[in-house]
Amino acid sequence: MDYKIIWSPDARNDLKKIYDFYSERSRSAANRIVSDINSKTVLLINQPFIAAFEPILEDDPKGFRSLLAFKGKFKILYYVESECVNIMYVWNCKRNPTRLRRTIKNRKF
Repeated sequence: MDYKIIWSPDARNDLKKIYDFYSERSRSAANRIVSDINSKTVLLINQPFIAAFEPILEDDPKGFRSLLAFKGKFKILYYVESECVNIMYVWNCKRNPTRLRRTIKNRKF
């Protein structure tokens, strides 16, 4: 069964910010990063449970998972519901993980 990928506005905005930041230095680098993130996301169509649960969000009832992208520098944060993979954020792994927890807890999905 193929799952449907749904990008939240926040995740789309994250991807745009990543591209904009890296394209200031190198457009080709920005394209490689965004391309890698997108190609990892495509894996979730057939294998939505490929990634482990996100440890910082382990008590969240949505069951957030995180898939590493671009040499482990970014996390694709998502949850699976029905036949949909809901991509909520693309998180830079250099950012403070407690901020991620606060960000998720303050959102209503």
